[in-house]
Formats: sequence, C-alpha cells, structure tokens
Amino acid sequence: MELRTGYELAAALKAIPSTRDIHLIMLTSAALRGDTKWAKEHGFSGYLTKPVKRDELLQCISMVLGLKTEDSLDDSIITRAAEEEAACVDTLQLILRLIKS
Repeated sequence: MELRTGYELAAALKAIPSTRDIHLIMLTSAALRGDTKWAKEHGFSGYLTKPVKRDELLQCISMVLGLKTEDSLDDSIITRAAEEEAACVDTLQLILRLIKS
C-alpha cells in the first residue's frame, strides 16, 4: 500500500507495536484552521508550518522528546506558538536569575 499523506503514515506507524510510541512532528506548507487539532487526534506530538527555521525545529524536537521541560506538554501539541511562549518563559527565567544574583 502506498502512503499518500502524513496522516496515513501516522496511522500505519501507530498500528505497528514497535513504532506505536514514536513521537511524530507534522511539517506542512498548507496549514488550515483546525489542522493542529486534527494532527493531535492522529497521533502527532508537534505541528509546524513551513518554512521552518532550524532553531524552531530543534526546539520542537527537544520539547516533544521531553528534553525541554514544559508543565503542560502532556495534553498539548507543540506548535510554533508554543515554542515562542516557551522561549519567552526561558528568557524571563534567565532575567529573574540575573536580577537575583
């Protein structure tokens, strides 16, 4: 069977026991309203629209893999907006540490 969409690939991977727990990130050039919800429902942990900057992709990967901790990641999907919010929180935490020292 030839896979035609990322959603079909995700469904195929989720059906195989050895790949069921793989974290998937959707990269798309044709974002539509509701796509983030649709991607989450189909097993994607991240969703980014092209063009994607290297730093955005690396940050998304680190958040999806749990290398970058976020309190609310369990029930969410990582998007560009979530990355920007996390970067702001990181910056604010750094500023607060600098002020305290």
